[in-house]
Amino acid sequence: MVEVCCRQHIPAQLLFAGARQPVDGRFLSLEGEALWLEPTSTMVTVVPGTACTICFQQSTSTAMLLTTLLEVEQGPRLRFALPSFAVLARGRQFFRVPVVEANRLLAMVSDDEQRWNLASPLDLSMGGLQLALFEAAPARSVGTRLVIELVFEMQRARMTGRIVRRHASKLGIQLVSSSTDTRDAYREIVSQVERRWLSTVFEVDVAIRARSRA
Repeated sequence: MVEVCCRQHIPAQLLFAGARQPVDGRFLSLEGEALWLEPTSTMVTVVPGTACTICFQQSTSTAMLLTTLLEVEQGPRLRFALPSFAVLARGRQFFRVPVVEANRLLAMVSDDEQRWNLASPLDLSMGGLQLALFEAAPARSVGTRLVIELVFEMQRARMTGRIVRRHASKLGIQLVSSSTDTRDAYREIVSQVERRWLSTVFEVDVAIRARSRA
């Protein structure tokens, strides 16, 4: 499917985690383990490691590729990690949910419950999350156990996790333990973030369908 999109330079919309507006673009090519796209509208400010959902028309539905931005090249061209799967806009199961309203979801992380650092969540799943640490955060290596506290509107959840991936200021965290109450609170936060993401995807779906009929 992705190969066909690249050969035909299919139009797409890019939903970057934390961005308020999608970016119009088109598929360019597959090169090894990377997918290249070209933005065709004003590009938002993003950095490598940002989660992204690539939406495009597939038959009568909108398909979505869940991936991560690897590089912004002059042109500009955008290099993404090759997605391992695609989902439909009307599906209900998602491996990870991009955070499209970053200003409404706050995270704090600590490795000893004394030194807390603010972070911006990029995406969430029931098994873990990706965070972007703000400046002045101490260096933490892969394998470090962390306490993560999330606050979303009236919901609050505190979990324990460990760093499984690090790229500059971004951390990939696997959740390793939590109480039943904590899991329920975290599940509710993930569900609310997912509903807001789906609402954004639905708006993109409508725009893509309207454009295809024009």
